[in-house]
Amino acid sequence: MKRKTVSILSTIPYNIHMVHQPKDSVILETTDLYDSIVRFNKNNYNKHEGKHPELRQKQFCPGQIIMALKTPSFVIKGRNPDTLCYYFELFRVRDVIKLVKVVVLETNRHSPNDPHCVIKTAFKTDHVQELKYGYEPMCYNNYKLSRRMYG
Repeated sequence: MKRKTVSILSTIPYNIHMVHQPKDSVILETTDLYDSIVRFNKNNYNKHEGKHPELRQKQFCPGQIIMALKTPSFVIKGRNPDTLCYYFELFRVRDVIKLVKVVVLETNRHSPNDPHCVIKTAFKTDHVQELKYGYEPMCYNNYKLSRRMYG
């Protein structure tokens, strides 16, 4: 399969693959912090774009999703088995925090035939829901959690 690479946001220096073939259900493919292939398929996108309208913004999808996957502020285990949540801080002003959250299903990460992960959803949030359930971040990029993030 031949892929057409299109850089939508020239300010983002990451390798972004936007697949523009009608028969292909993958709308975004990139690699994450762990150098695993991560794909966002059209079904998951369509399922969540109504609830998370930021998915329709080109700055958010693919731009901020790619930043969250490549250079997350931190990564934390999700509530569902085999999920990781990548968080990227957009800004923090006093008590106001805005984060990008990308939920990734890892079930195919080590598949011998087609190793990849799947983005389940992505959205902006002001807290880290997983902290309420006692999960601790697995990976930090020089990042400090604040009490505000506990929701």
